[in-house]
Amino acid sequence: MSTDVERRPSPDLPRRQAGPNPQHLLVSLLGDFWTGLVEPIPSAALVALLQECGSTVHSARAAINRLVQRGVLVRVRRGRESHYHLAEAVVASGVRGLPRMMSFGGPAESGEEWDGSWVLVSITAPPDQAVQRRALRHRLRALGFGMLAESVWIAPSTQQQAAVELVSELDVSAVVVHGAVVHPVTAGILDVVKTWPTGEVRDEYEDFITTYRPALEQARKGLVTPADAFVLRAHLTDQWRGLYRHDPGLPHEVLPADWPRARAYELFAELYDRLGPLAELRCAQLVAPHAHPDMPPPRHYTIRGGFEAVLRRWDSAGG
Repeated sequence: MSTDVERRPSPDLPRRQAGPNPQHLLVSLLGDFWTGLVEPIPSAALVALLQECGSTVHSARAAINRLVQRGVLVRVRRGRESHYHLAEAVVASGVRGLPRMMSFGGPAESGEEWDGSWVLVSITAPPDQAVQRRALRHRLRALGFGMLAESVWIAPSTQQQAAVELVSELDVSAVVVHGAVVHPVTAGILDVVKTWPTGEVRDEYEDFITTYRPALEQARKGLVTPADAFVLRAHLTDQWRGLYRHDPGLPHEVLPADWPRARAYELFAELYDRLGPLAELRCAQLVAPHAHPDMPPPRHYTIRGGFEAVLRRWDSAGG
């Protein structure tokens, strides 16, 4: 049987939008149940997973095709059948980001200790490089930088190396400066409310808590079915990933005392782990009618002690 692989070099992950997005859900499902793997999965199995989450057959297939066009999914043809897996670059990025994403907001959150200083990026590229300037601003925002002015961005000093690497990667004229912020200050610290979208992020955390607290109560009582667990965990994981990426990740020293990130994380971590076994069972049921002999079975992991094996396997394979 011949196998032809279609590849694109640079994955273009879909942008987030309000409400469930089939493209995001599919990336979350593959990253959640086939963590660190690039073995192909039949198209019909992927459609079945998205249908379970409320997508139509048409929207599921459209999402798959769009992800292939973006280079996020790789199509593998086996005879007349199409199979898909996440691009290796997407898998590598996901595995590298696992420790921080799964500890973000928790008591054991990984990361460099903040020394109280800041890093500034001043974009000096000329106006005729509008595309490059816009790309740098977008990537700086993703790193957690706040905008002081259109061409001046700021973040805690823990992002200094990331900023230098980003400016070098994009080859955009910019100056990276590390030092203390003297003015403007509020009670001795930079006014985070005016510089970062903290109001939006707070609302997202509170909405997350309100949405999933009833589900956690049901899970604690053992009242969640495998089908419900699968859909709940898919949406829970996808929404937490969005929160993790939207939150600038500011040190707790500069955040309000009642910042909801820790409360949201406690809910996420417990519900994610409680739903795991039942969600895996339902996932296996959905893909079983379409499974190929060499397709790896879905497997759930837990936040509290589950992902270390994935990281060890990835490191040993030279990932």
